Amino acid sequence: MAKKYDLIHVVGALSDKIGRKRMMNIIMICGGIWIMIYVRFQDMTMLYVGMAIALCFFTYPGLITTWFPELYPAKLRGFGFGFTFNLARGLTALAPVTIGALGGQIGLMSAMVVAASVYLAGGLLTFLLPETVIKKSKEQKEQVEVSV
Repeated sequence: MAKKYDLIHVVGALSDKIGRKRMMNIIMICGGIWIMIYVRFQDMTMLYVGMAIALCFFTYPGLITTWFPELYPAKLRGFGFGFTFNLARGLTALAPVTIGALGGQIGLMSAMVVAASVYLAGGLLTFLLPETVIKKSKEQKEQVEVSV
């Protein structure tokens, strides 16, 4: 079975072909849907098969580290990416506590559906972000034309 870190390279190469924004949409929306499907099954076979499928949908760290810095102008790139990435890490660290607290109140399956809904919302919000691969390729073409 492929490891998550092996799949990150595949996601990176695929995002260069179809675009980082489109790849992030696919990962986030399919991941949110997969969580909702996955929590409904109680079979041990599904546990193993489900984890293999989940590895495909949760490879976004490889994409975030290439796409997010490109969203900021060069002068603010380090600060902008560092701030948003670390803020997101901090908020993500609250997820297990939040799911546990919600699980005690509304049940673990319902808490996981809430988590999946947040993941889906993140996938939908990525539609508002710009695509950077197209912009980058236009800039590269202009540089080639200028140098020739």
